[in-house]
Amino acid sequence: MKLSVRFTLFLLFIFTVIALPAHAQQHNVKRLGTGDAFHGSVLKTEDNFRNFVRLRRGDIDVVLQKWGWHGTVDDLVRAAETGSVTTEQIQPGTQIPFMAMRHRGKADLLREIVWSGKKPFEAWVLEFQSNGYTYRFHAPKVCANFWIEEQKAAVAQVEQARAAITLSGADVCVTQSARVRINVENVPSGGSIQLTVDGQDAGTVPATSGEKEFGPFTSPGQHTVTATMAGIAPVSATINVKPCVPVCAITVTPVEGKTYTVDVSGSSSDPSVGGGLKSVSVEITRNGAPLETFELAPPDLKRDVKLKSGAITARAVAHDAAGQSSTNVCEATLEVVGKEAMFFVAGFGGKERLRQTLQPGDEGFVGGVDEDLSEAGLQVSQCDPIFGFEFGVLPKIGEHAELELSIGGKINTDNSDNNSIYADAAIDGVFSAGFFGGGISFWDLTEEDTRNVDLLVHGGFNLANEGRVQLIIEGRAPFKEFDDIKNNYMLWGGIRFRF
Repeated sequence: MKLSVRFTLFLLFIFTVIALPAHAQQHNVKRLGTGDAFHGSVLKTEDNFRNFVRLRRGDIDVVLQKWGWHGTVDDLVRAAETGSVTTEQIQPGTQIPFMAMRHRGKADLLREIVWSGKKPFEAWVLEFQSNGYTYRFHAPKVCANFWIEEQKAAVAQVEQARAAITLSGADVCVTQSARVRINVENVPSGGSIQLTVDGQDAGTVPATSGEKEFGPFTSPGQHTVTATMAGIAPVSATINVKPCVPVCAITVTPVEGKTYTVDVSGSSSDPSVGGGLKSVSVEITRNGAPLETFELAPPDLKRDVKLKSGAITARAVAHDAAGQSSTNVCEATLEVVGKEAMFFVAGFGGKERLRQTLQPGDEGFVGGVDEDLSEAGLQVSQCDPIFGFEFGVLPKIGEHAELELSIGGKINTDNSDNNSIYADAAIDGVFSAGFFGGGISFWDLTEEDTRNVDLLVHGGFNLANEGRVQLIIEGRAPFKEFDDIKNNYMLWGGIRFRF
């Protein structure tokens, strides 16, 4: 029985002697970035490395505690935020005390590493101090399987207190406050920091890390915040205050006839500017001349307006509660077209010269010049003064074109028997100064002798009221008398009123 116990103990001793070296043996690592990578993303940039330390501080602390170091993870994170970061090449054959890794997703480490890859790999290096020790933190770029090298400081170095200022959102908008982050290291007990803004006293704060709010600022510009502690150089940071002006938007849509809805509800102020959108100014013009101006204020940012015919431009400018105005182009152009315009011409005056047949006893039957006696009677080319009137409609057929349909009356002052009515149909080109066009005229509809289908040419010039009052001139010539047009024509002019 005693022999059996002794033999069993001997076997346990032999197993322990054999097993211990196996547990402490070195691990040859030939590849990085495989399934045991400590961090899922490659640390390409210095910012990637700093963010890795900050975001993985919990898992990093787990590995370092397993390794048995003497520092604190807070000192490592602070150093990663502001310390100097360098890079290094880890050559094949380099011995590494341990490497962080993932085992079934959890933070772990592998001790006694030898880099046995064919090529060197690149790592980030951060040197820092913690609890009297100097550490070099190494993190391979490809996988972040970090390790540290620990060295006891020969003489504890006490850094002079210093304040480092960073801005949490260096760019702010008008009316917005800026929060300044103050980081302090190694401050003497009871120390304080003196703050100024643009050289003006802004009070003191305890010499501890924290935030200080400045503003709000009422106008754009730059402001310098300075922190001073006894025995150190002042540290400054800049607050940039931007205008953050509102943005304007406008649409004009038809409702009925010449009534249109002006909508500026798409306008907005910057969310960072206090007070929001105050109002929107609207100006409606034609050819640069103002027709109507008005202000719209939230929540009612729409208005129905009645517009005149023609090319119209509506412009808008948005204003916020900080007194700022929009700078973007904000306009809508449109052609206001009514169903049709009507017109009336009073006071046509001119003359006509037409060849007509006279019988003995008719007014104007005289012998002599220009007579041509035939069985039908005497052919006479008479030149008479005439007056008249006209009314009609002007439907739009294009952006700059109208169809004119009209009927009128003619009064012959020398021969009352020659009074008659007529009808016109023409196409007119419309311009800013007036119109010009032509068509056909059915002249002297009630007079058999002078009844003709004529070529009509006419034009007009705007006199007043944006073209609603025009000077008009018309000329006619019978198609069948083109070979003797000097004895067959009508010419007159008058004032046309559009409505």
